[in-house]
Amino acid sequence: MSTPIYYDSKSVDAYANFLHHHTITLHQQVDGTPAVVLDAWIEKVFVGEHTILDQGTGRGRVGLKRLLAVPNAHETILAVGLPPEDDVDGAAASASRVPTVLFDMGPFGIIPWSAMLSLVEFVPVDGGKKTAIKWGVKILPMKKEDGEFVDDSQILERITALLKKEIDEFAHGYGK
Repeated sequence: MSTPIYYDSKSVDAYANFLHHHTITLHQQVDGTPAVVLDAWIEKVFVGEHTILDQGTGRGRVGLKRLLAVPNAHETILAVGLPPEDDVDGAAASASRVPTVLFDMGPFGIIPWSAMLSLVEFVPVDGGKKTAIKWGVKILPMKKEDGEFVDDSQILERITALLKKEIDEFAHGYGK
């Protein structure tokens, strides 16, 4: 398999170099070009039923900030790698280039983390007619006074289950 070419390689590098202790990676596949699937993912998953604190700007909604169910916690879209404006559906480049969404979380409310970064990749499959969604999350828990990480295993299990439910529901309901 060839190395993917990303619209926003800086976001991919930022995610790859992010200091973390835990990683969650989820996969799902849907029919549709990567750019179209990305647009739908932002609206149906990232925005969804959340309270929006900032609408963000442009097609990728960079700066969009959503309030999470956890009190005083929110996530913000930092960067979106999209096809050029003259290729709105991504068809021209859909067979080779990968759109992405990079977002972070903070503040964390009651979640015992000090940092979290997420990268969602929309990888073209079958000549760009389908999209493999790869949702990665890197987490750095808080540290106790002795320098050891706080045990966040229960919240990590809950978050993993929640993200799996979100991506599975998106894939099941996509295009309907």
